[in-house]
Amino acid sequence: MHLSEIIHGVVQSYIAENKQKKPIYDFINPLPVAKGKIVSDTMDIIDEVYEYMYPDVPFVQRNMLYGTRMEVPIKSIKCIEEKLSSEHIKNIVKNKGDSFEPPLLYLANEIYYAADGNHRIVASYLQGKKTIYCNVLSLDFFNTED
Repeated sequence: MHLSEIIHGVVQSYIAENKQKKPIYDFINPLPVAKGKIVSDTMDIIDEVYEYMYPDVPFVQRNMLYGTRMEVPIKSIKCIEEKLSSEHIKNIVKNKGDSFEPPLLYLANEIYYAADGNHRIVASYLQGKKTIYCNVLSLDFFNTED
């Protein structure tokens, strides 16, 4: 199954469960965006591992089960979504981000990749915040150099 099919399935399930209209991705992400198959494939593999470990736990709640909570400079984060929903960003800003879980970042080679929470990160950036609290999962354990 391709990543696009997985994403489409997740979005459709979310819409059906919440009876909401499909989000419109009309806002270009102002932060750096990581591109490339290696980045997306690595995140997919990690997500599959944790989905296997915690099959009955929804994705957002699963993010709370791993990683270390820490404050991260927003400018050091590479997002993975180039287009975002301005409506979703406005909702986060309106609620001051209080009702949302911290974003999930993967740390690899001293670079933070936003696996989940791209909208929350951009909303914080647009509000002038310099840092954001995130759950950070280090991928340095994949490094085989001693």
